[in-house]
Amino acid sequence: MKLYLKAGVLFLMITLLLGGLILYRYQQLTSYHLQMREATYHSAYSSTIHTFELVAKNLADEIIRQDETLKLVHTIVTTQGIQRDRARGELYRKLYPMYKRVSQHSVRQLHFHFPDGRSMLRFHAPDRADDNLMPYRSSVRMANEQRREVHGYESGRVVHGFRHVYPLDYQGTPIGSVEISNSFQQLRNILTEYATDNDYLFIMLKTDLWHKLASGQQELYSPSPLHNEYLCENIQSKLYEAFGGTAGVSGDLQALQLHLQNHPDLKSGLTSRNEFALTTNWQKQIYSILFHSIKNVDGQHAAYIISIHPEPYLKALQNNAIAHFLIAMLFALVLVVFRIKLLRVREEQQSTTAFLQTIASHMGEGLYATDKYGMVTFMNPEASRLLGYKQEDVLNQDAHSIFHSDDTQHQRHGCVILNSIMNNMTYKEERAFFKSKDSQVFPVELTCTPFTKQGRIAGTITLFRNISLRCKQEQNLATVQKNLQEANLALSHLARLDGLTGVANRREFDQMLITLWKGAYRHKTMLASLMIDIDHFKAYNDTYGHQQGDECLRQVAQIIQQSCLRPNDFVARYGGEEFVVLMPETPLADACHVAERIQSNLQQKNIPHAGSSTDKVVTLSIGVCSLQPDNPTTEQLLVDCADRRLYQAKHFGRNQVCSYNSEQ
Repeated sequence: MKLYLKAGVLFLMITLLLGGLILYRYQQLTSYHLQMREATYHSAYSSTIHTFELVAKNLADEIIRQDETLKLVHTIVTTQGIQRDRARGELYRKLYPMYKRVSQHSVRQLHFHFPDGRSMLRFHAPDRADDNLMPYRSSVRMANEQRREVHGYESGRVVHGFRHVYPLDYQGTPIGSVEISNSFQQLRNILTEYATDNDYLFIMLKTDLWHKLASGQQELYSPSPLHNEYLCENIQSKLYEAFGGTAGVSGDLQALQLHLQNHPDLKSGLTSRNEFALTTNWQKQIYSILFHSIKNVDGQHAAYIISIHPEPYLKALQNNAIAHFLIAMLFALVLVVFRIKLLRVREEQQSTTAFLQTIASHMGEGLYATDKYGMVTFMNPEASRLLGYKQEDVLNQDAHSIFHSDDTQHQRHGCVILNSIMNNMTYKEERAFFKSKDSQVFPVELTCTPFTKQGRIAGTITLFRNISLRCKQEQNLATVQKNLQEANLALSHLARLDGLTGVANRREFDQMLITLWKGAYRHKTMLASLMIDIDHFKAYNDTYGHQQGDECLRQVAQIIQQSCLRPNDFVARYGGEEFVVLMPETPLADACHVAERIQSNLQQKNIPHAGSSTDKVVTLSIGVCSLQPDNPTTEQLLVDCADRRLYQAKHFGRNQVCSYNSEQ
């Protein structure tokens, strides 16, 4: 009886030890997989938010913060009654085509505000204005009081979203702010393009949202099935559909949320208001649930984006862990039985050994044994399947020369079998390489352990598993990150171009002017500038319409670009109908020649201009200036000089070139 009690204790200890090791390994692999999943999600999320900000910045700089638009906003701010309403209507008509175009892709809301925080013009609801936003919208308060850009998530009286608020100034006077926002649905649509099998939910903290909602808006929200402190947007609302809510929550997804209500870690995770991740078994599948905390512009937690991923890999990993645990229990039982029988009868040793071989034959990992010279003495069926060799083909053959790939790991550290024998210790390699019978090389994770007989090393036992799938997942993650980096570079390039004409924009011109001016100062060379203005362009727009006016701008930009023959000549749209050319190492005479060539090429184009008082075709007034810098930081002198020459060209009747010598 005492022997059986000892055997039971031994069995329990071995089972607990092996079970703990299997559980630890399973938790390690699960944690590593979730970390990769979180890294992939955060990379996609950060790239998408950055893309939204770049788009908003481009719209604000290239369209909204232009003199013509700012003048309209200034009129609205400084007038009252009918005059203000007319100016507000003119601003709406001017920007609505742009808003309609971008709202179909990435922009949810375009909203102008008065300097005191009142609503000036909502493009999604132009009939609603003049309500005070200061008590509800920190971003509006920050932009108008601190005169700085504000980016981030924020709930509101009617809609919520990822907002980009820019302060507006006209001729140095603050005239309020403008908001460009994106919705969760737009974010969700882009994220699902990265991973089509995933889905996303958005829940908002009730204490951040509920007190802000305008009258009648509370019915558009319902409590989240996950926690009563959070709300979700009512997918049947017309407002939801108007801002990109093209697909509601499916029945399966709703059922999954109800299933998650009973998860032991859900309530504590949501209450903590920090980021966390869960895994759950549902409908014979494992799902990973990532809760990404969204902070508002005040830095406070306001919502969660919930990323839901089906995890067939974790399901397979779980099944594998269960199988290993069952094998471990069986293995522990075998050891205990073997110990009992060994103590009782030595003659049962042969049958016990055969039983152990049966277990090894049904293991989920490859196993082979060698003698102390590295010759194969045993190979289980899983090893035979992975390597393509039958046991009889490799018995008494050198394992290293048969299926160990001669990779850098072996060249640097030597054969793991020989090292294990010589040093009498276990060696583990996270990534080695084996080659199969058909010469296919594949990565493996292996553990080589020496065994002894009668106190002497008799050989080794090596466990290995094919990790090709895991390596492929790591490679796919690296590829996704590389693609996202390339997409960000492409967006950065687009941000330097004028979206209408295709030449450089004003921001790129400002940077290039500083660079070329410093270069001219360093090399003591001339830097020339052409300031170009389309004559009577407002009349052209009034006569032919803004769409034809845009086409005229594109043609003029193309003619200027083609007329500048040197690779270093730089052409940019300065603003409105004005263009500017920078020409390094160019004296005044050569710059005037280029200006005349531009006028000649435009004259040959013969673009009709019935509204011009100068000619019946489109003409240009050009101011030319060429300077040798005497200070590396006075580049504005060149722009001012060319601008004065442009003013002279207009003053003297337009359609002409005026240069620096015209004052002499």
